[in-house]
Amino acid sequence: MTVTTNSVAAVVADREQRRSTRSKTRKVRAYATTGKIGKMLDRARDLQNQIAALKDQLDPIREQLLAHCNDKNLDNLTTEGGFQCLRKVRHNWDYSPETEREMLKVRNSQKWEQQQGIASDRPTFYIQLGDKKK
Repeated sequence: MTVTTNSVAAVVADREQRRSTRSKTRKVRAYATTGKIGKMLDRARDLQNQIAALKDQLDPIREQLLAHCNDKNLDNLTTEGGFQCLRKVRHNWDYSPETEREMLKVRNSQKWEQQQGIASDRPTFYIQLGDKKK
């Protein structure tokens, strides 16, 4: 199959036409909803607000559970009903200033520093709540 300059130009023009049509279509797709969909969005917002209110009540409990787990050096608490509290750890690495400046260019140097013991680990413990897996 041979491709002529005219057909390449046609393909490029067709692609540009489709791109411009897609961006116009995207702008039209965002609109205010009413009826059933609007009610669903309102319900979703109400649920999100309830979740936020419950989160505000749950956060102090999480902090107390984390403090208890840290004091007792426990990684897992379980109720008789099977609800569990797991103490998790999130690692926060500190790197040399030279590596920080080059981070976008040399992501592999981070792993190398971790493996060589140059980077320092600052673990953060947190709580994960949920039903115990059987």
